[in-house]
Amino acid sequence: MTLVRVLRERWSHDPLVEGETIDLNNLSADIFRNFECKKGCISIFEAADPALAPRIAIAIAALRKGLDDVHYCTVPNNDFTELALEEDRSVKGETPDGVVNQLHFDVRNLSARGLSRLVEICAARGETHTIRAREVKSVLARMIADGSIQEAVIQPSLKKVLFA
Repeated sequence: MTLVRVLRERWSHDPLVEGETIDLNNLSADIFRNFECKKGCISIFEAADPALAPRIAIAIAALRKGLDDVHYCTVPNNDFTELALEEDRSVKGETPDGVVNQLHFDVRNLSARGLSRLVEICAARGETHTIRAREVKSVLARMIADGSIQEAVIQPSLKKVLFA
């Protein structure tokens, strides 16, 4: 299983040596912008097939007002499990892609320490990926055409760009 978190911006740091851990003192606090919480809750997606990770990122991009690059982080599930965070799998996603919505869960009652540990795991063991805006555009247009995603949920400003 692979966990997926869509990011606001790409981050990077020097590759880690096996067994080395990230020192949060050396990471910019800006990294936390990628892990926005609301009332101690954060959305995560879990894919049995890592090939679904780009589809998850595209589904999140379909909710945006404009078209831009999409960045996301993948983390092996076993790395996440060791955090022992409270998962609520009863809450389905709210993307226009029904398949992706089934892969969603919330982490609830997340403390500042829990969030810091989540960020540390993602930064230390996660892989970041980018889907360029032109690919996002073509994939979204194709998914709308074949009915994979609900066009009605897509922002009018994004539709204009997709079908221009």
